[in-house]
Amino acid sequence: MGIGVSARSASDGLQWHELNPQRLELERLALTNPWRFVQADDGRYEWEGGTLRRTWRGKATTERSVRLIYPYGYPARFIEARIEPEPPSESRAAFDAHINIDGSACYVTADGWSPQDTVKDALRLLCDWWWNYYWLVERELPKPWPTRGLVEV
Repeated sequence: MGIGVSARSASDGLQWHELNPQRLELERLALTNPWRFVQADDGRYEWEGGTLRRTWRGKATTERSVRLIYPYGYPARFIEARIEPEPPSESRAAFDAHINIDGSACYVTADGWSPQDTVKDALRLLCDWWWNYYWLVERELPKPWPTRGLVEV
């Protein structure tokens, strides 16, 4: 006598938030005002209305608006970060600028992300990226991008 097993999966065309409603709720509660958790027309969730600013050792970056977008395949894939205004197109895909060809921030490597990470982890990593980007690209500090951590200013 066989037992029928039915499991919902991504191969059924379901998104992460449909497969794991508990994770959706965890993410929905992760950030507070001024962040707003919204669902886009394409069905993806995102955080909007927030900003990036990093202070370290008495120095600070400027503040920049950011959107955090949950990709298809989340949480195996990391959250997409869109800085507003977008970085100039000439900096896209330039290795030393850490901006992807689509204009999103290249703030984490695949091995730097774990499926257990949440939007709070993404925001922490993104703030570190913003520190380095601000000083090395926008302020043109003549130092290399650090392999780990923050550039000394």
